[in-house]
Amino acid sequence: MSSRPAVSDILPTAVGVRNVERWLTLSDGAHVDWYDRAHDIGRYHPAGPGILAALSPQLRWDRNVEGLHHVADTGTAYRLALPLSNDRAIAIRNGADPDVTLCGPKVRAFYANISDPTLTGPVTVDRHALALAFPDHALPRILERKGAYEHVADVYRMVADAHNLKPHEVQSATWCAYRGAHD
Repeated sequence: MSSRPAVSDILPTAVGVRNVERWLTLSDGAHVDWYDRAHDIGRYHPAGPGILAALSPQLRWDRNVEGLHHVADTGTAYRLALPLSNDRAIAIRNGADPDVTLCGPKVRAFYANISDPTLTGPVTVDRHALALAFPDHALPRILERKGAYEHVADVYRMVADAHNLKPHEVQSATWCAYRGAHD
């Protein structure tokens, strides 16, 4: 019986670093402050960062912001968000602790990055962050493998260290460059 290959064998660190570096260069430093702006948007409501994070799965940013305003103002579900996302956003709006209510490393990192963009550490790894780092293995399900999410996040941390940036600044700059090239 053969064992499963290690995450680092499927997603070689050097390849990921090289690709993230390439997209960081292509970004020309734009959007490193994306989370600062998201933080300002989240200040619309005391629970804004949590609401934004809860609504984020499978929702474009402009719709996410629209959803923040809707949920914050009405306390009701936003029509374009996933049902479970709405449930969590409404719970957070009504006082639930985002650290307890939010699930999954991507959504929790997104919350941390929006909530306090001065932090160093959390990296929002979604399908786009994975695809730009490892285009040959851009299957979102690979992030479900034990250790895969942290492995990809560590690639962003390595690039951030090399460029004197925060990991989420590298992620946002490269993510925006990648999305701009693929939309």
